[in-house]
Amino acid sequence: VYGPRMGYEHVIPELYLRAKEGQDPLVVYSADHSRAFCYVQDAVELMVQLMRAPASNGQTFNVGNDTEEVTIQQLAERILRIMGLERQIVPRPAPHDPIRRRCPDMSKARSLLGYAPKVNLDTGLSLTIAWYERHPRPS
Repeated sequence: VYGPRMGYEHVIPELYLRAKEGQDPLVVYSADHSRAFCYVQDAVELMVQLMRAPASNGQTFNVGNDTEEVTIQQLAERILRIMGLERQIVPRPAPHDPIRRRCPDMSKARSLLGYAPKVNLDTGLSLTIAWYERHPRPS
């Protein structure tokens, strides 16, 4: 789950900050690992739907977005494009990142609730980046 106010120690704000600060080439750790990102508004909406659905009582659900799985390099490319920056990307291995793929199985929420995320990755990244632009990292 990502979005405004997520702090500064996650992949999206880290890539944003390093690009904004002028890192060129932009180092991207675990560039070939894939992730599926869920915008916070979609995660909250799903949680509310689950709390309201009697059929969800006592069950376990994944919360996320399985519709746009991307590599970390593709994520960095999208962030740079949204920021209007051109940077060379240099992939590097992360010291402690053994999980190559993270993507939730949303079939249960989809079948029980008709759940479908509404915020695509580019829109969510744009909203998130705009928030970080308005709220610079404290010194």
